[in-house]
Amino acid sequence: MKVIIYAPHVCLLSSPLLEPGCDYKSKTYARAISKVIPNSVVIQSRTLRAECDNNRIKCRNTPSRKRLRDVINKNNFILEVHTFKAGGNVWNYGSDPEIVLLTVGKNEYITRYIYDALKKDFDVKMLKGSTRNDIQMEVQEKNSQGVLIEFRQDLSDDRVENIGKIINFI
Repeated sequence: MKVIIYAPHVCLLSSPLLEPGCDYKSKTYARAISKVIPNSVVIQSRTLRAECDNNRIKCRNTPSRKRLRDVINKNNFILEVHTFKAGGNVWNYGSDPEIVLLTVGKNEYITRYIYDALKKDFDVKMLKGSTRNDIQMEVQEKNSQGVLIEFRQDLSDDRVENIGKIINFI
């Protein structure tokens, strides 16, 4: 099975302050994971999130979504990479976990499997996501599997690579 690592909200401008809503570290983390998963492929958006949120159905025709669609099949696993700011208590847990996995549509089984593998070594939470997370919905429409993963933005590349190593063995 080939792993496709998709970063839909990459920061394209020189500073995340110039581009609100972009995932400041998603490109870095996607590349760190790809280093430890042989034959993985990284696809990253080149569309400003302000122009089109690649995780919404109305943006299925952006170049990166089209490229992703071309490689989605039942022999590929789609790891959708997002990040969140440390210290923002975005997830209302009192403190920010290192990783948040979102179940979307019918991917709860594979998400739980990854959660169980990661929770031994990482501070990880799992939440029910929305079917508005269209990337995972499209993956399921194509009878493939995938997971939406959110990384806290202050993780070291080594820490992210270790997460990638665990995902690679699943």
